[in-house]
Amino acid sequence: EEPALGEFAPVVLTGGLALPHDDDVAARAAAQAFAAEVARERGQPVRVEGAEHRAITLRELGLLVEHVKQHSRSWVGRRWSAGAWREVRGLKPEEVNLYDVNLNLLARLGAELGISFSELFARGQERKPKVFLSHAWSHSLLQTYEVLVQHARDRGYGKDEPIWICAFAIRQHAVEL
Repeated sequence: EEPALGEFAPVVLTGGLALPHDDDVAARAAAQAFAAEVARERGQPVRVEGAEHRAITLRELGLLVEHVKQHSRSWVGRRWSAGAWREVRGLKPEEVNLYDVNLNLLARLGAELGISFSELFARGQERKPKVFLSHAWSHSLLQTYEVLVQHARDRGYGKDEPIWICAFAIRQHAVEL
């Protein structure tokens, strides 16, 4: 069962990856500061029912990219090596993939606020996407963003065009497989 908006819930992610411990104070504080900054500019988050209506924009994704550039060195990542997951600390921005974003930001925000990343911005408004992105979780966030910016230039749409990306549309703290 999903927590109510603003209610804290413990998080266990599928695939054997768990949310970093609460002793990762810097990463947790950065996630909370990111949400607070968005709330100051846009108001408190409001849920949008139906993941298909939770698109984000390049402008919003750009804010995430800037957050990663500023805070990824306090993040924990996990990499598959020699048949096992190993923990990696102090990620460089160009090394951050969507697993890392989920582990350090999306699942944290979801656990604390009960929302997806896109709901930070949508304020309860349904956003019907014009673009759908299929991605691999292991892809670099920065490269994914650069490719989307180029796609927008090539196809003639702006930074406020709704784009559906599952990582940001789905409430990552409450995924059930």
